[in-house]
Amino acid sequence: AATFERSSESYEFWHENFLHNLKLSHHLMTIAKQNKNLKRVVFASSYLIYSPSLYQFSEPIFKPYSLSEDDPVSPRNLTGMAKHSHEIELNFLNQFSGINFTSTSVRIFRGYGKGSRCVISRWIRSLINNEEITLYRPEGKFDYLYAEDAAEGLIRIANSQASGIINLGTGKSRSVSEIVTILSNYFPNLKVVEGETDIPYESSEANISKLINATNWRPERDLEYAIPKIIDFEREKIKNKLSVSKTFIPKILLTSSSKKAPLIKSLKEAGLSIHQGAEVIAGDTNANAVSFYVSDKKWVMPSLENFEINKLITECQNLGVNTIIPTRDAELYFWASHKEIFKDKEISVLVSNLESIELCNDKLAFSEYGIKKGLPVIPSSLNPETLNTDRFVVKEQFGSGSRSIGMNLDIIQANSYKQELKNPIFQPYIKGMEISVDAWFCKNRKVKGFIMRKRDFTQYGDSQVTTT
Repeated sequence: AATFERSSESYEFWHENFLHNLKLSHHLMTIAKQNKNLKRVVFASSYLIYSPSLYQFSEPIFKPYSLSEDDPVSPRNLTGMAKHSHEIELNFLNQFSGINFTSTSVRIFRGYGKGSRCVISRWIRSLINNEEITLYRPEGKFDYLYAEDAAEGLIRIANSQASGIINLGTGKSRSVSEIVTILSNYFPNLKVVEGETDIPYESSEANISKLINATNWRPERDLEYAIPKIIDFEREKIKNKLSVSKTFIPKILLTSSSKKAPLIKSLKEAGLSIHQGAEVIAGDTNANAVSFYVSDKKWVMPSLENFEINKLITECQNLGVNTIIPTRDAELYFWASHKEIFKDKEISVLVSNLESIELCNDKLAFSEYGIKKGLPVIPSSLNPETLNTDRFVVKEQFGSGSRSIGMNLDIIQANSYKQELKNPIFQPYIKGMEISVDAWFCKNRKVKGFIMRKRDFTQYGDSQVTTT
């Protein structure tokens, strides 16, 4: 896969292309080449590698150029350059006997499908909203490959003996104007505006002889088949969105919002994907919190320790809050203890149960729990002599803060340092890369997704600079 931009690439794409299309592909194969069990690598490459002089013209061309795997290459943009670079890397690896896998680079032609950024999906979304569509170069001819055919083709190639370069397309080009004609059958009131552009006329299609020989198959789903499928998909998506929006408008309270402006913006974007009336309310005890400047509403909250629960619920109801997201460790006990009371008032608090929070807040209990479950956790003890190490970390047993932590101490220093702490515990001092994992669990206890962050710079136990 790749990150890409349509038609022309922006100045900012320079770094994005390097990070995702060059560096990440290289890193992935650096790992893969050490895997003795890996048998097959199929790389999703692109026809953008071929020299544009073969298929781009200054005027409309009726007969499209059939691009074959032997045609000269000269990538026409950064995405094509990155694809070609990775093809060369795979060819390089395949020269060595220590590599157990075979590889094929599949040059995929003009992809389109449900919910994508392709011009067909974008036009359909506009037409459903009764908007006009802008048409550029209606005479242009492309080999349009439906996503289902692309997926099936990649699987068939993976299971074949094909090697080197192989084209994946329909083998038949279609003009942009043909797409408009098909769409007009489903949108009789379609309005088209022809836009001004200086881009060349394209006229290309895939030579798929090698694909047919390798797989005994060719793509079968044409525009007439796929376009109504995409229309149905987009209409169903709107229908589902309307169904949800009738019953739920997100009104999200973010507590201890402080300087968490990026989180506010992400929540706003997520909320708006559900309903256009979604709001994010920033709540903080500091009347000058930075987050107040980017939220829809602000609430200068009193300290939770001194807040009567029924009054808090009333304030939330006055603001229309139906979802609460706590962000500070010290307040998790409060929200977990009262989440059922809020639930009865139809306010969801996104917090773990109290038992989990108590376990995670007690470093000794967490360590003992992890060891009991066979997890590779760092052992903790109230007595340094019970640990098999000569260098120690001394920290508070309870809470998440590490401002008073003692690092890399010998046993004399450790026993002395514990006098400065309220509830000291001891751990062996371990060197290595430190990684934080943010994970989201569904109600069925299945992991929905997670993000790993390398902690590059920490201060008082909190990460200040991370790499995702």
